[in-house]
Amino acid sequence: MQTVTIQSDDSGAVIRVIGVQTDISHLKTNNQPSGLSFIGLDGEKSYYNVPVNEIITVEINENTINLTSREKEVLRKIVEGKTSSQIADSLFISIHTVNSHRKKILQKTNSKSISELIIKVLNYNLL
Repeated sequence: MQTVTIQSDDSGAVIRVIGVQTDISHLKTNNQPSGLSFIGLDGEKSYYNVPVNEIITVEINENTINLTSREKEVLRKIVEGKTSSQIADSLFISIHTVNSHRKKILQKTNSKSISELIIKVLNYNLL
């Protein structure tokens, strides 16, 4: 898969990307799992078959995460890609309450970013 950012905001946050997926199964002749490869462009370094467990290590015990029902509602909306304002409108609460829930969810899941939170949601089926 190749992706390129095509739009970002003034702070550099990504708004839109375009991606191309290519079938490269002919490069792999056995059924053994391989790592990820990163092809560097414009003289950047390339990495081949990097073991996945060395890239992302997420440790969490879903039994120790006690999200309230409201936090779970907010979390579902976050995963759907809703903004705090959209979440507030749909749940009939203030944006400040949504932001408070977001902060508590990040703390309870020991996540440093929404991206890390979503990875944990997907890996550990937190919803």
